[in-house]
Amino acid sequence: MSKSLLTPFRLLLVILLAGLSLVARYPDVLETLGLSFHREWFLDSHAILAANDAVTAGVGTTEMNPLDVLNRPHAYSDWWLGLRWLGLTREDNFLFGGLCVMAFLAVALAGLRPGTNRAALFLAAVLLSPPCLIALQRANNDLVIFALLGLGVLALRSATTPIRLACFGALVVVATGLKYYPIVAAGALLAVLPWRRATLGIFLATVAGSLAVLASERGSIGRGLFVLPQTIYEFGAPVLWRDLGWSRAALGVLAIGLLGTGAILCVRQKQTTGLADESRGREGDRLMFAMGACLLVGCFLAGTSYIYRWIFGLWLWPWLWREAAAGRGSARLALGLWLVSIWADGALCLLVNTTGFSYRPGVGWRMVTQSFAWVLMALLAGWLLEGFIAQARLWFTRRRTA
Repeated sequence: MSKSLLTPFRLLLVILLAGLSLVARYPDVLETLGLSFHREWFLDSHAILAANDAVTAGVGTTEMNPLDVLNRPHAYSDWWLGLRWLGLTREDNFLFGGLCVMAFLAVALAGLRPGTNRAALFLAAVLLSPPCLIALQRANNDLVIFALLGLGVLALRSATTPIRLACFGALVVVATGLKYYPIVAAGALLAVLPWRRATLGIFLATVAGSLAVLASERGSIGRGLFVLPQTIYEFGAPVLWRDLGWSRAALGVLAIGLLGTGAILCVRQKQTTGLADESRGREGDRLMFAMGACLLVGCFLAGTSYIYRWIFGLWLWPWLWREAAAGRGSARLALGLWLVSIWADGALCLLVNTTGFSYRPGVGWRMVTQSFAWVLMALLAGWLLEGFIAQARLWFTRRRTA
């Protein structure tokens, strides 16, 4: 194939299609990477449809759902139980799970356009990383959240008109109703856009709408708060020191303090600049980055979750890659930390399962791998903080001169 035909984007599509086809044909690849999938496809979408079937049949789902493959209780918002009104049942799992997967891939590829083969290879390494693979294989509902928020931020890529901002805010509210944590995505507006009346109004309306949704779902929020077993492939601030047996109350305060200190140091040392600078890339790309950073930092501080959360790192790429290409060391460091964070556990499992190397991940391994994630989160928080400070200063300056 000629070089003119195999553009970077097409190269990405070829690698992605080949990788996903390999996993579909040889699912043992997932086990080799240490990913548990119980040899069933679209397990997480099945759990949602099974909960809908249970409600229809009058079966309780708070403790155990006998209609689910793994007898899992319904751990998500009650909004998901509205799928039964569309006539969807467990028999439609392949359709529903497939739509979740296709929505994620379509929105991701619409926002990620590599300009070089090197960029295409980097994105392929991210899209075929363990967090993305297991999210796709299980059709986890984080894929739906990614697609919804992605549609909102893609609408702002070419223009940030009040109507488009309102659409973004509405999608944040809907996503919050489905999974709670997307409320933090609204913070991207204040870190990138000038604080004009329309921006501030839509931000406040988005937060208010999201809080109203959370209040209406307060009875179901507790279902999603459960303790994960100590293992690899986890995401969140508590992973680093959980093995030490520290109390849960202390973890939240410590995490905020450490990450906040790291962010302040990054800003003071001018390592995380440019998010609010109009000369440092398109506004839409900076908004994408800010949204991805808000989601990752917010979920990281909220507690321990599965590795699906790393898929939101894809929104970091467009702006971060351009910053790295411009020679900015902090952007290059962030890209490296991101790649190590999503592949470290998979690389270890690959080594153990293919060579017979004997090693059981423990607190030592987690301290090493989680340190990479902590530094990355400090950088992301630093960019957000610097953007917020820059826009706040501009706002106060305008008010004084008005």
